[in-house]
Amino acid sequence: MLRTDRFLIAARDGELATVTKLAKGSLLRKPVGVDSMDGQGNTALAIAAHCGRKQIVEYLLAMGANVNSTNALGATPLLLAVQNGHAEVVNTLLKEGAAVNVFDQIGRTPLMEVRTAHIEELLVANGAIDIFDAVKAGNVPFVSEFLAKLASRNAAHLSLPFLQHRTNKDGDTLLPLAIACGQHGFAKSLIGVHADVNHRNRLGDTALMMAVSNRDSDAVKLLLSAGAKVNVANVKGQTPLRLARDVDDKVLCELLAEKCVHIWGAGETKDQESNACLHVSVCSDCGTAKREYVHDYSIVSHKSERGRDWQSSDTDYVCKKCGKTDHKHTWEYTDW
Repeated sequence: MLRTDRFLIAARDGELATVTKLAKGSLLRKPVGVDSMDGQGNTALAIAAHCGRKQIVEYLLAMGANVNSTNALGATPLLLAVQNGHAEVVNTLLKEGAAVNVFDQIGRTPLMEVRTAHIEELLVANGAIDIFDAVKAGNVPFVSEFLAKLASRNAAHLSLPFLQHRTNKDGDTLLPLAIACGQHGFAKSLIGVHADVNHRNRLGDTALMMAVSNRDSDAVKLLLSAGAKVNVANVKGQTPLRLARDVDDKVLCELLAEKCVHIWGAGETKDQESNACLHVSVCSDCGTAKREYVHDYSIVSHKSERGRDWQSSDTDYVCKKCGKTDHKHTWEYTDW
């Protein structure tokens, strides 16, 4: 067995005497370099950190081992210690200047891999940046480096779990958070690395709903072009169209209608003023037949039928355009 291999195995197994002997060498043998690597680029320090060998870690650092060495996947000793929950090793590495905001090749930092509250506290106390806070604050350098890692060929199939399943305390992934904060550039880049445009947070809100609530037509257009679903409701029964009606934005109503919106979401038939949110109508007096915004009509009576993918209604209402009343109309609700 090569002396380098013996050195790395001793670091793995916590054999301090062997590590010390090989690192110091002798009159007949040269010392093994403290930053010697295995075939995957792991140094003895990285291996010891991964296995939680605190004494070995302390000795190697005292011998000048590189605290921020990276293996073939870009992982540092700190990241490996954090991933395996070795708090004492994490603390030792931090005291020796371990970098807390280094990304590996698929966009992970130590803080993203935290398993315990104690280790999280250690990292935050030493300046670790939370990716959700970085997106919210518009931290361009940090987020740009993160997105560049996600866009790399190596990360193409490994970044999806992080994008789709990592959430903040409100249940938001990075994309809806970027939309809510008006970070269009970040949002576009996240979509480019396959972020889930239809993720729903704890309240059932999607990124599209957040964009509509903020009356952000640019974000709405971006999300619709990326395949955002327009026919879903949150826990309050509000669809994107309903939210557009609530913020009184005709432009957003039209944008949503053009993307095949079924008119009423979650069993909703009328608003509090007995007005339909959006519908197709024909006024028997003035002859118009087109999609109309809510404020153009007042509902007098209404009945409807629903199929699997259709809905029809018969309604009497007041046409606010021509002022005539008691008109009977038939509406057919299909994909627009």
